[in-house]
Amino acid sequence: MNHGKARIPGKMLVEMDDCIQAAVDSISARRGYGFLPLTHFQYLAALAVEYFLRRRAEHPDLLLAELKETVRHEEAGRYPVPADVADLNKLVLWMAPGIGQMLLMHLNYYQFLRHRKQLLPRGRIDNIVLLTLSERMSKEHIERMRASSISCFRHGEERGGYWDGRHPVRVLEFEKLTGARTRGNREVAPTYEFEGQNLIFVDEGRRREDGAAWLARRDELAKGGFVFEYSAILGESFEKSSNISEREDEYARAVVFNYSYRDFCRDGYDPNFKDFKVFV
Repeated sequence: MNHGKARIPGKMLVEMDDCIQAAVDSISARRGYGFLPLTHFQYLAALAVEYFLRRRAEHPDLLLAELKETVRHEEAGRYPVPADVADLNKLVLWMAPGIGQMLLMHLNYYQFLRHRKQLLPRGRIDNIVLLTLSERMSKEHIERMRASSISCFRHGEERGGYWDGRHPVRVLEFEKLTGARTRGNREVAPTYEFEGQNLIFVDEGRRREDGAAWLARRDELAKGGFVFEYSAILGESFEKSSNISEREDEYARAVVFNYSYRDFCRDGYDPNFKDFKVFV
């Protein structure tokens, strides 16, 4: 292995590009235009996710060994070493605000579905859940997902709108996820209702003030499944936290792409300096 520099065969790059284009085509189908322009950082983020999912699906033990070896040789003492394959079941995209995190989420949805039979022990997804910060954000996510041909519905409501029964996403606010059993309250979502292999999307989970409590519930949902988390303030949230030792290593292992606001501005995408448009 060439430590610190992954050499990807040209044939694999072409195959990964085809997978990303297939996801783009699915997103574009109901939007009324034939070509969805991705910015360079959106494409690179999708490429990093595609490479990881492919390696995780086809050669998980080899991927784990290579990561351990790379950290040992190149990043000793800086980053935690994944202990086992279960540590490779979460990806975090640390991205600047306003760069189209929802679009990346939709790309990742289609990318994961393509590899799901190899990524999950039984080859199927029992539940897909998107955790959001507020009812307003839930409604916005649902509107954008339906525009991307993704079946979705808000927890506690009828499965209306764009619904074809295939891999639906249940959209749920953090505050409604509970570990307790409830009766007669359709708005509350006890974690025991989501038993099985789940695909979890998390929108800015690090903003939660009750960090330990909701992270425990998220872990329960994700047990045996997979998690995608998206954050614009990941570093800042850790800096403000008084007790991060337990979770810092988890996030350090999981970040697959880092394009924080500093890099965003350095590349000239700050709205004060350059006009640009991100398709969501």
